[in-house]
Amino acid sequence: MPLARIIVSSLLALVIFAAAAVSNVFAQGMPTAPTGVTAVVGANVGETIVTWDPVPGADFYRVGWLALSDYNRVAEELGEEKWWEAVTIQDVMNRGQSSHAIVRLSPGETYHFVVGSAAERHGTAQWSQWSEPFTPRGQARACPSLIGADPDRTVLALLYYAAHGANWSESDNWLSDAPLGKWHGVSTDGDGRVAGINLPNHGLDGWIPSELGNLANLQILNLSANQLSGEMPPARLCAFLEK
Repeated sequence: MPLARIIVSSLLALVIFAAAAVSNVFAQGMPTAPTGVTAVVGANVGETIVTWDPVPGADFYRVGWLALSDYNRVAEELGEEKWWEAVTIQDVMNRGQSSHAIVRLSPGETYHFVVGSAAERHGTAQWSQWSEPFTPRGQARACPSLIGADPDRTVLALLYYAAHGANWSESDNWLSDAPLGKWHGVSTDGDGRVAGINLPNHGLDGWIPSELGNLANLQILNLSANQLSGEMPPARLCAFLEK
């Protein structure tokens, strides 16, 4: 299945689950579903801090996360209708906090997070909507489903995920099968290799994958006026400064 279709299927499943969660008729006295679920970068590589708005009457929270690669694996082995089996959940006793640190997530992986509230440890949870896609900080790993005869396409896909491409102001043709020169902000040379990336002030946030340094024919890189962190390998960074 093409990656773009897998992503659409995954997000569709998330939307269906969220809609079902918010449409439940809550019993009187049960805590409401958490709102405002977001994910932010933790202090360590692979660490993510999930935050939410406090819920009165919740004695326990359940923090869940879904990795795109786990979803793909379950969908392939068990079918897309079994996607919930790819979700990992941790129970968190409510001691007045409204955040939880999740460690050892895979840098470069795309995750979604969800939080449930319950009146007791094993009680029925009322689930929030899923968070926006999030990529933990660290060294990106290669995307197995994208590695092949077109390494430049792999690197651009890593940039899309690392910089939360779903939130960019413009991202026409990104992750599509169109020639790379047709991807918004990307220019190519006569051999079809990436020669320029121009995405200033496009709402990029997250970090810059070091794999950008693998774009051997890249001459122009403009990611200014965005909210990005991280850096390319020193050798490639020096090469840009010398041009």
